[in-house]
Amino acid sequence: MRIFLFFCCILGALAHAFENKISLPILEVHEQTITTPAMNLRRGESGFVLHQLDSTHTMMLARAVVVRVEDSRATLALRPLELFENRAMPLPLLAPQVGDQVVLRAFYNRAFIIAPNQQVYRAIAAQYPNIEWLHPDLFAAFLANQGRAAPTMEHFHEICNAYATDIVYLVRENSGELRDCRTFALLRRDTIASNEEQIKPFFSRLGNMERSWIGFLRRDPQVIDYYRYYDDLIHEFARANKDIADVIEQK
Repeated sequence: MRIFLFFCCILGALAHAFENKISLPILEVHEQTITTPAMNLRRGESGFVLHQLDSTHTMMLARAVVVRVEDSRATLALRPLELFENRAMPLPLLAPQVGDQVVLRAFYNRAFIIAPNQQVYRAIAAQYPNIEWLHPDLFAAFLANQGRAAPTMEHFHEICNAYATDIVYLVRENSGELRDCRTFALLRRDTIASNEEQIKPFFSRLGNMERSWIGFLRRDPQVIDYYRYYDDLIHEFARANKDIADVIEQK
């Protein structure tokens, strides 16, 4: 078995991996996009649009994803707001407008680790002590409750909504990747040697999760190889999100 290596040189860049929350004014509004000051935004980062109703009340109007950063301005694509989705509640009728605020990195201090085994999981958590790591048992229990043995991208979005986090740390072959949980855009990459031990679909104290006969009939995805499964998941998601595909599937 290969020895797991997590290079300590990443510690110098720790502060740049999880920036604090940032709030920016909308400068321009177009049909499906808005413009804000660029600051230090990166393509693929996500946030939400806030509208000030009065001195004490604000309303979330939409999701926003950074799709372009040029000179001093950033362009963000507007997407449906699913954070507090409730079919019993009315949808907001207001549209984003100049002067509204875009909030990004609101929950970049909370994250899930998707790792192939406990050794890798513990090493990553130890190297990032300032992050509130949400235990993977929560995600595994969420999947089990739905009768699923492997997460889809929709499951990632749902679990991040449920536990108010915007970050997933995904261990892939020879690398650890810090990704925005909404867009799965790659924010930074660490060097990690691959490890042969694999708990599927990821390390949790529930152990390996097998596909049920109902899942077989539904043709639910199944994790045969940990690394290949997440490679395929990212590839398919990039194909469906062409505006930021290059920052989702970076080689």
